[in-house]
Amino acid sequence: MSRTPRPAGLHAVGCRLDRAAHVGGVAAERLLGVLCIVIAAVLCLQALCRYVLNNSLPWPDELAQVLLVWLTFLGGVAAWRRGTHLGLAAATGWFTGRRTGSAGAGATQLVRAIPHLAGIFFFAVLLYHGLLLCDLLWPQRYPALGVTKVVSYAAIPVCAGLMLLHSLAAVLGAARLPAKVDAA
Repeated sequence: MSRTPRPAGLHAVGCRLDRAAHVGGVAAERLLGVLCIVIAAVLCLQALCRYVLNNSLPWPDELAQVLLVWLTFLGGVAAWRRGTHLGLAAATGWFTGRRTGSAGAGATQLVRAIPHLAGIFFFAVLLYHGLLLCDLLWPQRYPALGVTKVVSYAAIPVCAGLMLLHSLAAVLGAARLPAKVDAA
């Protein structure tokens, strides 16, 4: 039985990062769908209780607020992963729009990695400060839910970590792909 040889070095790290970024991105997108359904259900329940039963519940507003924060940050992960995030699309368009000229596919690949390099720095800072914020807010609680406010603010470091993972995979992917040679 022959086994496919495992990639070594930078290629192996890049393959693992690609796989982890893919799994994290798919999980984020699936969670987005679930969160949309849950937010809609919670807000419908609150409207029903408040306007039909004339007895509003104390927790749906806080739960919807927490879920909306997660929805926002997970949406950023999904957009960054797909390359449709406004910042990524604008930076990639600016760098690739008529600036590579006849430099070839290798230069275009390198230029497309530039926004991800900036993203690595930004997401690492966001991850670090998000963790500090979660540590600072640990004692604070949502009054109606009775849970720590970290459940809401944890979206910052979790999603920053996912976007950092995707940017690292994109940069390593650009570094390990050989430039295509055009036949002249």
